[in-house]
Amino acid sequence: MAKRRLPIGIQTFRKVREEHCYYVDKTAFIERLVGNGTHYFLSRPRRFGKSLFLDTLKELFEGNEALFKGLHVHAGWTWGEPHPVVRLDFAGGDFKQPDLLADRVMEQLAALERRHGVEANYRTVPGRFAHLLEALHERTGRRVVVLVDEYDKPILDVLGAPAVARANRDFLRSLYGVIKASDAHVRFTFVTGVSKLLFDSREFKAHWFETGSPAFLVDTLFERQVSSVSLEEMVGTEELLSAFDVEAIGTEALLFQTGYLTITGEEDLGGRAAYRLGYPNREMRQSLNERLLRRLARLLAAADCAGLQELFHAFFASIPYEWHVNNDIARYEGYYASVFYSYFAALGYEITVEESSAAGRLDMAVRTGGHVYLFEFKVVEQAGPGAALAQLRERGYAAKYRGRGEPIHLIGVELSRKTRTVTAFETADA
Repeated sequence: MAKRRLPIGIQTFRKVREEHCYYVDKTAFIERLVGNGTHYFLSRPRRFGKSLFLDTLKELFEGNEALFKGLHVHAGWTWGEPHPVVRLDFAGGDFKQPDLLADRVMEQLAALERRHGVEANYRTVPGRFAHLLEALHERTGRRVVVLVDEYDKPILDVLGAPAVARANRDFLRSLYGVIKASDAHVRFTFVTGVSKLLFDSREFKAHWFETGSPAFLVDTLFERQVSSVSLEEMVGTEELLSAFDVEAIGTEALLFQTGYLTITGEEDLGGRAAYRLGYPNREMRQSLNERLLRRLARLLAAADCAGLQELFHAFFASIPYEWHVNNDIARYEGYYASVFYSYFAALGYEITVEESSAAGRLDMAVRTGGHVYLFEFKVVEQAGPGAALAQLRERGYAAKYRGRGEPIHLIGVELSRKTRTVTAFETADA
């Protein structure tokens, strides 16, 4: 028997089966879902095969029997009674302007109409969607299966522009309201996302959905001074995790509803449930931390010293209190320098530390993107204010780098043992 291959990156059930890839049979779950209910919302973190499962549903309801031979559902499915399938996919598309979302849905509805031979003359998206469901039911004599993938990505993609996010939210609310109103024409509904209880509550509110590493998420973590260490120690209540506001969503809710954190355990806090959060898998841990480091890389490449100051203020403010008070070396300059070193080293930059010259020892030099950054670190309680940049200037550490012809940036960093923060971040060009 020929060796099968893993279906890495494949989100099409037909391709998995026709190319004889490994497939974990999930069709028994489909059989249970179809037998026990009508409307479903799948709440899972990123990279859990939601899109592939949705495509499996499409092939099954359309009656493509050959793809299911040897799988659990094959023996008990009624293959002679296919259902029309309406699938809406929001994985692709630019949703930065409200009208672009409507255009994207109109395009998908038009393609479905052409495929099924349905004529429509409706000016609004909800009206056109409702007509399609009714027409397909009447034309085939079988109720319609509605599948929606990445259903509120158009909201999360534009969280940095609250007005657009609100407009997209309101549009989607009217679109999904059609499903509820067209219940007589719908056989089965399956919607993927992260937030819970959409159809159980029968309220078509604006729920959140995960997407890949939005810049908005990374910027928000920096602005709120949230460290990557603390992400695996967060706790939230049911109300906190389900609540949302386009302009003021809580950090725990944002990370949970974007799929970067998932529930890892439950605690009883005086009769009230609280949920421990953590990364759903190693890939999420790596990808989010890599995104945090990329911000540092962009600032260095642009020689944005003001941005670096803001960034390292956030870095140090996010270090847990216990790391300072339980660490004897936290009183020394080397402790703080090592934190900076760790970030730069993680990016793979050319770094020199404690470099000796006739003028003395430079704490750290970093070369990247055609720039040279010379760092001096001082604990302000020991050296006094202004000492770090003054030492860089007075001892002429930049002299040895002038022959390279690269811009040289002097950065004096002063930190406080008492406040455990960056108290000064002075810069100058050499």
